[in-house]
Amino acid sequence: MKAILFDLDGTLLDRRASLRRFIKEQRERLGNELKETDELSYEEDFLTWDNNGYVTKDIVYQKLIAKYNIKSFTATELLQDYEEFFYTSCIPFANLISTLAELQKQSIKLGIVTNGKKDFQQKNLEALGIATYFESVVISEAVGVKKPDPAIFLHAAEELGVLPKECLFVGDHPEIDFSGAEAVGMTGVWRVNGMWKPPKTTHEITNLTQLLLIVDEINNNSH
Repeated sequence: MKAILFDLDGTLLDRRASLRRFIKEQRERLGNELKETDELSYEEDFLTWDNNGYVTKDIVYQKLIAKYNIKSFTATELLQDYEEFFYTSCIPFANLISTLAELQKQSIKLGIVTNGKKDFQQKNLEALGIATYFESVVISEAVGVKKPDPAIFLHAAEELGVLPKECLFVGDHPEIDFSGAEAVGMTGVWRVNGMWKPPKTTHEITNLTQLLLIVDEINNNSH
């Protein structure tokens, strides 16, 4: 196994914890009617309507404005604030940097394959303090193709100079992360999250440090 490719949101970035922090900070920053809404109810509605990032934020904000009768801000203004400031709320999963550092020490090439806007995702990577660990960062907006299209996974492998069969792909969505990665011959690692029905896979992790054991196991079995 020569390389590991990672999804970003929900795999390296603790997206739910980060969103909770962002919602609180946006309420404080913008104040006005936003701050006057019931905090717990507003936060839970945001997370429910966001559907783990699979509903666009403009729709989420439109629903919040309608439910809470917010007149001080438009959905566009709230979305712009989200795109500008979300990175300040980024929270990593436990053992993120130590795991990446250990993998790098073992000369394993590391890459990111994520859907999303280029500048937005790049800022999040830098906010987590991990941008320098990756030899390849493939963001859907930049390459014009999204997961689960196999082309985005092939592009990442090519950037790392490895064959797909020499790559692990770590992700938290059974279709978007697994179908494309495994279709091109990568080995999937399921990031357990309780949100989606798990895919059929030999490898799964609840903590990033478990990746080190999986790499050892695969490499020992291939000798």
